Amino acid sequence: HALHHDPSDLAKIFWNVEREGQSLIDRLELAANNGDYQQFINHLFPLKSNASVIGASRLMEVCDYLISLDENEFTRSPVLHSDRVKTLFHASLTKARAILTKTGDETTG
Repeated sequence: HALHHDPSDLAKIFWNVEREGQSLIDRLELAANNGDYQQFINHLFPLKSNASVIGASRLMEVCDYLISLDENEFTRSPVLHSDRVKTLFHASLTKARAILTKTGDETTG
């Protein structure tokens, strides 16, 4: 199925990005609250991949930046890093949802 024939495929992709991304955000928050650098970094890689699916370039850039931090830099403010990622994730979803809604309106209207 091409997306132009069935826009519901786009909605399914978005739903998967949202669901998987939220699960990763939850794990990032837990790792940050526990000060667990390695787990935090381990969850950033799939979150970055998840962000790429919807073209969330700013979130991808922040993931890259945080991945580049060493453990000492991370431990200075792990919750701040987690909150930054969470905020960008939700902002990216909001933008993607608006585009998805507009696309759905155009295909049905």
